[in-house]
Amino acid sequence: LSVAGNTSGCYGESTTLTASGVTNFTWSTGGNNAAISVTPNTTTTYTVNGTNNAGCPAPPVDVTVTVNALPVVNLGVDTTVCDSIVLDAGPNLNSYAWSTGASSRDLGVFNTGSYAVTVSNALNCLNSDTIDIVVNATVPVDLGVDQSICPGTTVTLAPTAGGFGNFNWSTGANGGSISVGNTGTYVLSVDDANGCPSSDSVAVLVFAALSGDIGNDTLICDGQNVTLD
Repeated sequence: LSVAGNTSGCYGESTTLTASGVTNFTWSTGGNNAAISVTPNTTTTYTVNGTNNAGCPAPPVDVTVTVNALPVVNLGVDTTVCDSIVLDAGPNLNSYAWSTGASSRDLGVFNTGSYAVTVSNALNCLNSDTIDIVVNATVPVDLGVDQSICPGTTVTLAPTAGGFGNFNWSTGANGGSISVGNTGTYVLSVDDANGCPSSDSVAVLVFAALSGDIGNDTLICDGQNVTLD
């Protein structure tokens, strides 16, 4: 009595064990055919007994089917991101095959869609995972061009377009606009309608104060001239 078949495989795979040398078979699984198909979840030993036509028993044969673990791959839960995301299929694997055709460990994603990867380990066992990504393009906030103002005046700074929330100015203000009268660079950070962050800055220059001096009060005689500068 002998048994042939693949005795090593990956988790979830089936293998066929085929006994020969006798005419009647009894497997530990309860099967009575020469061949049985098994899908063990862990390494398992199967025993087959057999007799010939005369009813004489052959020594039983034990066959151990080794189950190799699948590689671990986890792309995470479905998610919504701003602009892009990098997916990581995990370290120390033999190969990576993305649904995009890429074969690297990491994959940069810039468009909404479903992304899948199949990986293999040193034992050539395969595993895969899929993730759905929604990519929202960030709407940039724009404070317009730099401003120049006269001393003693102010300028109002605000985004040139609406639709933003969570205003945070570098001055500490959190309203939709601010009025400033000092030279400096002012930064605004906001969230767009999708919650994606954006920022912009604008420079304000306050001109130097002008001064004029035409001298002291002057007394002249009738018919004389004086030059004022």
